[in-house]
Amino acid sequence: MADIQQIKQISIRDYLAQQRIKPKQQNPHYGLYLSPLRGEHTPSFKVDYAQNLWYDFGLSTGGSIIDLVMRLERCDFMQAVRSLGSDERIPIVTSVSPSVSPTVPMLRIVSNASLRHAALLNYLRRRGIGRILLPCTGEI
Repeated sequence: MADIQQIKQISIRDYLAQQRIKPKQQNPHYGLYLSPLRGEHTPSFKVDYAQNLWYDFGLSTGGSIIDLVMRLERCDFMQAVRSLGSDERIPIVTSVSPSVSPTVPMLRIVSNASLRHAALLNYLRRRGIGRILLPCTGEI
């Protein structure tokens, strides 16, 4: 039986390769990728091969393979664990506290105001983020 710690040992590097996502730069310790979570032209998504953790510098977030699958597949924790477990063809044993909802919101909209700060708009434009985050505002 696989537990959560065994699932977290599934290689992020191998998982990304299966998704046809390849590093733009790498060395024996880590790889730098174009973020699979957003559009960009400069690699800022780091995968630490030794610790098997990822970090997206543009989003200031990272985590284990489970966190990555939750974001990429837009699913909750249990769905991510099941998805990863099905790749290994092993049964998954998990326990979730009944007081904690297994659904994790990926994004919470707190305002629908248009972005206006010139420095922020220029930054988003340089990173190529405007086309993804603000497709219908026409501001970027």
